[in-house]
Amino acid sequence: MGLASNIQRRGGSAVYYVRLAVPKKLQSVVGKKEIWKSTGVRDPKAARIAALPIMAKYRAQFEELTQRQAPTPGDLQAAIWRHYERLLDYDQGERAAMPTSAMIREASDRLIGDIQSGAVPWSDDPAVQLGAAVDIMVMKDAPA
Repeated sequence: MGLASNIQRRGGSAVYYVRLAVPKKLQSVVGKKEIWKSTGVRDPKAARIAALPIMAKYRAQFEELTQRQAPTPGDLQAAIWRHYERLLDYDQGERAAMPTSAMIREASDRLIGDIQSGAVPWSDDPAVQLGAAVDIMVMKDAPA
């Protein structure tokens, strides 16, 4: 049985080498059209066995590099659109959590009712007045 065409000796060397062609689309990334890697053995049968893991390693690297290629314009456009939709969903959730004018009115009415019934003590002291109305002020300012 002869050697595979990609197991060869290089000029002036008794050691066998594995010769692998780099796929065209990866040549610019790798910087070569072909790769030569020594098997480290001089026997043709041993070279055939030693070549298998070398070829498997480079084929796996080529596969990984193929997966890491630059995204196409369509890929970029899809990624941008997904990001935009996530931002819209986030913003919609934030807006939904904001108090409505009805909620603010209800809180104001409840506070006024509590003050009139005596449930919340009212004072002419501005610090006490501010403390009693803080919830309403926070609700009004939430969208800002």
